[in-house]
Amino acid sequence: MMRRNFELLHLCDRRLKGVSDHYHNYYEVYFLNSGADVEYQIEGVSYTLRPGDILIINCFDVHKSIINVNSLYDRVVFWIDPQYLRSLGSKETNLCRCFENTVLRSRNLIRLEKEALYTVKSTLGKLEKAYFGENFGNDLLIESHIREIMIMLNRACLDIKEERIESDICVNKIVESALRLITENLSADLSLDRLSNELFVSKYHLSREFKKNVGYTIHQYITLKRLLMAEELLLFNDVSVTEVCTRCGFRDYSNFIRTFTKYYGMPPGQFSNTSGRYTGTVRVNDSAYDEHAVEIG
Repeated sequence: MMRRNFELLHLCDRRLKGVSDHYHNYYEVYFLNSGADVEYQIEGVSYTLRPGDILIINCFDVHKSIINVNSLYDRVVFWIDPQYLRSLGSKETNLCRCFENTVLRSRNLIRLEKEALYTVKSTLGKLEKAYFGENFGNDLLIESHIREIMIMLNRACLDIKEERIESDICVNKIVESALRLITENLSADLSLDRLSNELFVSKYHLSREFKKNVGYTIHQYITLKRLLMAEELLLFNDVSVTEVCTRCGFRDYSNFIRTFTKYYGMPPGQFSNTSGRYTGTVRVNDSAYDEHAVEIG
């Protein structure tokens, strides 16, 4: 779990293995300063990154990095609580928009023009200095720099030039369609037979391609998304556990209780009485990078 509303890391490595599939319940922004042959997979979409590239990762997006660098791998990562980021905006300006739009357009990569990239990197450097410094007023500078960076990233997302990034994005159309179908029908029957029939593909081919591109089996992924939906309902809505079970697509109440308890460490009735958001089971593949990740078994 983040120790506060915002955390920043600047990491440099020469030998590093990738981070396995995981998710978290806060936004992530990833800036690649240097490093060749870096690939990121987010919700079944693969991105081949270049120095200067920026990734925006929404809450609960399943993602992982694939690192094959022999040179210096230099990146800055920051995590930010959605409610905190929203509070930094205004009635007219929703700073969370760029993350929310990834759901609609299934794209997470920002590749800026030279001048815009210089401005973002300059502000990021100021943010990093304030974050790790102890000078008077640094807390206000941090908020100011976060606002400035997020305004620039949102503007970039509204004006993305697909031709600048198209060659470095690999999308499996079958998997992309399956992910959309799952997301839009979590409360309904999502059997493998139904998915394969609606997508006009054999269930064996669908299962193989889904696991290859997303990192989880279809069953694991559906269970994950239903549990995340249940978490939101329990924490932020006045609904009974029985209703949550039904609305999240679990057909068997006992199975819902058992599965929820397995992942969250407590039954849903107890979970709904906890304060704050669930922080997940700590998984340390690369403790210097993302020690807050949750693995789905």
